[in-house]
Amino acid sequence: MPRRLGTLGAIILLGALVVVRPLPAVAASGRFADPEDTTTPLDIATVSHDSDTSRVTYTAATYDGWQPSQVGAFLWAIDTTGDQVPDYFVGAAWDGTKLAAEVDDGAGNQLAPASVSQTISTTIVVSFDRRDIRSPIAYSYRVASWFDTNGNGQIEAGEVDFAGPVDDGRAVDRLSGADRIGTAIEVSSADYDDGQASAVVLARSDTYPDALAGTPLAARKDAPLLLTPPAQLDERTGNEIRRVLPSGGTVYLLGGPSAISDAVAAQVGALGYQVQRFAGPTRYDTALDIASRGLGDPQTLLLTTGVNFPDALSAGAAAAAKDAAVLLTSGSTMPPAVATYLAAHGGAARYAIGGPAAQADPGATAIVGGDRYDTSARVAAAFFGSDPAAAGLASGVSFPDALAGGVDIAGAGGPLLLTSPEGLAPPVTAYLGAHRTSISAAVIYGGTAAVPESVRTEVLTDLN
Repeated sequence: MPRRLGTLGAIILLGALVVVRPLPAVAASGRFADPEDTTTPLDIATVSHDSDTSRVTYTAATYDGWQPSQVGAFLWAIDTTGDQVPDYFVGAAWDGTKLAAEVDDGAGNQLAPASVSQTISTTIVVSFDRRDIRSPIAYSYRVASWFDTNGNGQIEAGEVDFAGPVDDGRAVDRLSGADRIGTAIEVSSADYDDGQASAVVLARSDTYPDALAGTPLAARKDAPLLLTPPAQLDERTGNEIRRVLPSGGTVYLLGGPSAISDAVAAQVGALGYQVQRFAGPTRYDTALDIASRGLGDPQTLLLTTGVNFPDALSAGAAAAAKDAAVLLTSGSTMPPAVATYLAAHGGAARYAIGGPAAQADPGATAIVGGDRYDTSARVAAAFFGSDPAAAGLASGVSFPDALAGGVDIAGAGGPLLLTSPEGLAPPVTAYLGAHRTSISAAVIYGGTAAVPESVRTEVLTDLN
């Protein structure tokens, strides 16, 4: 999460000393004149977000005769948390030979470089990756802008030019890595600053049941869901664990030694972490162990088949959002251990996600569509109400990239919808269109081979 500061002193930005003040009062419209200097107001009044990309762009129009070398500092203060205290800064200044720009955190520490260019004689454009401000999903924010007109390195009173909400439209992000392990790391990186995870949930990367049953566990524990091959801890995953989790924290392993080997457990322990394993002799028993010991026997149970992944993808995100457990059926057959658990917890609300689970548990509330895509839209409607804040999309024909997506999108208040590489199914299109006013952004999990750019364009059209 972004760092929140109650007060701010001075920060060093690209060699210029800039005095930071709280954001001025926000006007009602999208264009703002200088609230303090009414005689010679600058016109740093254009803030834009290109909803077709993952970049945020700020445009500053100055005055006739302006030259880049005259810039003391442009500074945009970004409030992502709504408390009128800047959480991030984006600045541009003349470094002696050229315009340079960067993204800083609220304390003035550099996070990433930014791009800066001069478009016409009086205008500069600064842009940066939206993930640099830790806002991959819901990214509405307010911005205040300052311009050092006389180049003395100080922001004078009359140089506060505007403050207001960004008109961000609706965007469609993509989180993907070189492979399924890389995608899980990308999701973790988008969600967690260094050392900010409360735990880590670790699942095997070569199959899906344990990871999907563990999705609500990751949400409950405020943990990223990371992946590794069964035999050895993936080096990239080990590095991500060290990045997000302070030493001595707990890493939860999903599945027995055949799913995640004792060698992996030892490697995690050698990194300085506590290891706790949720496991059973089968995938069905592992899901039960997660429900019982990990989630404390929640009062909402989502049943879905454990022999195919599409329905489970949708169920995992819903369970994470609603503090429910995911239990697995053997297709249309109820495993004896699961039947015993259900009998012992007769007061729990039960939902069967998909046709096979509905056949296995006729007493559950069935959520079944005409196909996997329709089912995902019906799950979204059933569990995310009339105003979902976001929406995730993943391939309905392959599971790997979506494994970490369920907990991510559930944390943003949205469902995980499924799509074909050929295009959005009509029920998914209808769902997005019906909720376009509440969905601030969508996230695609996986690369263009799984979910092509043409699908992303469809989602943009539906939301905008």
